[in-house]
Amino acid sequence: MGYNVHITRSEEWFEENPENPITLEEWYALVATDPELVLNERGYNVGDTEGNNSMPNKGFTDWKKHPKEELTWFDYSDGTIYTKYPDYVTIFKMLEIARQLNAYVIGDDCERYQNKGNEILVLKDDGTASVLEYFEHKPYQYKAPKKPWWRFW
Repeated sequence: MGYNVHITRSEEWFEENPENPITLEEWYALVATDPELVLNERGYNVGDTEGNNSMPNKGFTDWKKHPKEELTWFDYSDGTIYTKYPDYVTIFKMLEIARQLNAYVIGDDCERYQNKGNEILVLKDDGTASVLEYFEHKPYQYKAPKKPWWRFW
């Protein structure tokens, strides 16, 4: 599980038989023309650089030029392209891909993302809109308590 954001041509990302799906051939053609994207059909597996325990998946692609050098991927499935927990710059990349594929960027909660200059506009299902705030993603760091665990005063 996780929170996914999808690139799709459907009005809703979860349509089972979309009328105008993104084909695997279209995805391959886009990946071939974008030097930032690298096909990695071995699939994704944290910590396994050899690909020993990963599940092969056609259309699985790595984004090698994430500005923070984070491991970022896009997966192809049933006429859509998606990723999990995208950050701000990944959503910008998804909007660029969607423009080339004449598609939409839609989150799991059916919110739509649109490029508005240097900002990302989020359109909710209830008709409201907001600007997605840019934030620095900082990994969680454990801080040891200053007192022994058994002292609570």
